Amino acid sequence: MNPVFDPWSFGRSSSLVESRLPLARMVRLAASLIDPSGEAQVRCTGMLDDHGRPAMRLEVRARLPVRCDRCSGALEQVVESDRVFHFVRSEEELNAIPVDPLEPSEPLVGGDRFELAPVVEDELILSLPISPRHESCTAPSELPAGEDREERQHPFAALGRLRRPS
Repeated sequence: MNPVFDPWSFGRSSSLVESRLPLARMVRLAASLIDPSGEAQVRCTGMLDDHGRPAMRLEVRARLPVRCDRCSGALEQVVESDRVFHFVRSEEELNAIPVDPLEPSEPLVGGDRFELAPVVEDELILSLPISPRHESCTAPSELPAGEDREERQHPFAALGRLRRPS
């Protein structure tokens, strides 16, 4: 289910939406997963932020199966995101807001109908590490069995001999 709501009344009425969103329907996210058969648990609460703007608190929980960059094994990335977003009426208004790293909420353009699933997908994508790795694993050896590092021939060693004058 993809919750859709009017962000202006949602924020002012302190509404609550709880949902489970299938990871497989999040196409951009699913491309980074080993198996997109799970789901994200979502809790979204309408509110007015500290400046009186309609806003939402978005809590997302998910277990994302990704591949470890070190050993190529399966790795479960646990996501627990809790963020506040406030709504603005247009792209122009969004672009006019100065970037403030101390601002507790982030702006989102809200229209008459606001779809929650794309925001949840963005949160999950942003939570993925660039290079997922187990805390303790070793990369498979790049050397063939029985070959020692000192005995290994470097592929460009011959080029160095060509540069030397005879």
